[in-house]
Amino acid sequence: MRAKIEKVSPSLARKWLDKSESINQRGVRKARVEKLTHAILSGQWQVTHQGIALSPDGEVLDGQHRLLAIIASGETVEVMVMRDVPGEVFHSIDTGASRSPADSLKIAGYSDTNVLAAMVRTVLVYEQLVGSTGGEWSTLDRQVTTADILEYLEDEDRQAAAYAALKAGRMIAGAISRFGATTPIGSVNLILRTFPTDIGPSTVEEFNARLCDGVMLPARSPILALRRWLVSDTGYVHVPGAIRRPVTVAVYLKAINDYALRLERSLSIFRYGTEIIPHPLPVGRLEEYQREVEEALEVQEA
Repeated sequence: MRAKIEKVSPSLARKWLDKSESINQRGVRKARVEKLTHAILSGQWQVTHQGIALSPDGEVLDGQHRLLAIIASGETVEVMVMRDVPGEVFHSIDTGASRSPADSLKIAGYSDTNVLAAMVRTVLVYEQLVGSTGGEWSTLDRQVTTADILEYLEDEDRQAAAYAALKAGRMIAGAISRFGATTPIGSVNLILRTFPTDIGPSTVEEFNARLCDGVMLPARSPILALRRWLVSDTGYVHVPGAIRRPVTVAVYLKAINDYALRLERSLSIFRYGTEIIPHPLPVGRLEEYQREVEEALEVQEA
């Protein structure tokens, strides 16, 4: 066997795959191809010991996902190519578990890596879909790479915000006995800490405190409506797992937006795929709303 870093173009990748149709390769995992394609197009592609394994006849024994990603990206990239690999080696290739984003964060020195990685992933997808109906959430979620997550956390301010948001998510989830909700609640708190918004830190802190204890909440309080949705068997747990994170983020933002505007809400709901994923209260919206209220009062007095 001989290994060498080679430049692999889309046409060469297609040639190798076409020659390998007789090989009983594993089923193509679309999510894996999408993630590798994203890595190429975003400049995150790196040469590693993992690459393309070719038999003495030039058939692909390993690396079909990388080759498909090169074709999908339309880019030529450098890859480690191992040639003259015996065919009997095929059955022992890639039998180990791949490293997860949480594993990579742990190696990089982060703590609470499972929740932290999931929170950052959620926020990165939210950034792309806020203001839409979120129909591409699952696709974009699969495309987020470990490099994306690490790059996000390289910024010290975002890193501090992420840990503060994680702490808030864990506190609220524990208070309402919905421990599985730590990630989406932490995610929305990270959004509130990093997106431009008229919702100040003191309002967020007050909202979270009342969400935890439920003390002295009026019947039509948006906090109470959200609390009921989170603890009810027809609310949070009733949402399919695939869309639970975006729905929870949207429901939470609708509630805190209403709270900041002093609006009433008796029911928390979000129709995924139909309703628009909301922003945290946009800058200027609070002042605009106050003017609307004043104008309405003037009309009533007149």
